Amino acid sequence: MEILYIIGLTWTDNDILQLYTDSAGNAELGCGSYFNGKWAQFKWPDSWVGLHILQDITFLELIPILLALCIWAPLLKNSKILFRTDNIALVDILNKRTSKSKRVMSIIRPFVLRSMNYNIQFKAKHIVGAKNNIADALSRFQLEKFKRLAPLAEDTPEIIPQEFIDLISKVKLTD
Repeated sequence: MEILYIIGLTWTDNDILQLYTDSAGNAELGCGSYFNGKWAQFKWPDSWVGLHILQDITFLELIPILLALCIWAPLLKNSKILFRTDNIALVDILNKRTSKSKRVMSIIRPFVLRSMNYNIQFKAKHIVGAKNNIADALSRFQLEKFKRLAPLAEDTPEIIPQEFIDLISKVKLTD
C-alpha cells in the first residue's frame, strides 16, 4: 500500500531550490536546466533548422522545464514550486496548464502528468528581466562561463532521459 504524502502550505521559490532553466532560439543552440549543482543541456534537433518552431520562444522556454522534471522529479517529489520567469505567456500557460497552441500542449500534457505522478505542485510568477546567467550559459553551450558561474556544479551533465527524447521527437513542427 502506497502512502500519500500531503504537501505543506508553503511554496518553495525556484531560487531557493536553485532550479533554473533557459532556452536559446538559435538552431545551433538549445536549452539548459540546472538544479542545485546538477545540470543538463539539450541541443535543438536538426529537423527544426529553418522552421518557425525556433522562433516560438514560449514553446522553447517550456522544453527545459520539462527536461528538468524528467530528470529531477524524484528529487522534487511532494513539493510546491513557485517558478519565476520573465516570459508572461509562459506564466499564464504554466498556471492554467493549457494553451491554444497544439505544440505547447504537447509539452504541457507530459509536464502535468509527471507533476501529478510525483505529487509536485507548480505555479509560475512573472518577474521583470530575470537574471538567469547559469541556465543562460548552459542553453548557449558556454561551458567555461557556466563553470565560472557555478564552480560547485558537477563535472558532467545529467543523461537526457529517453522519455524526454521521445516526447521531443513527437512535437508538431508546425502549429
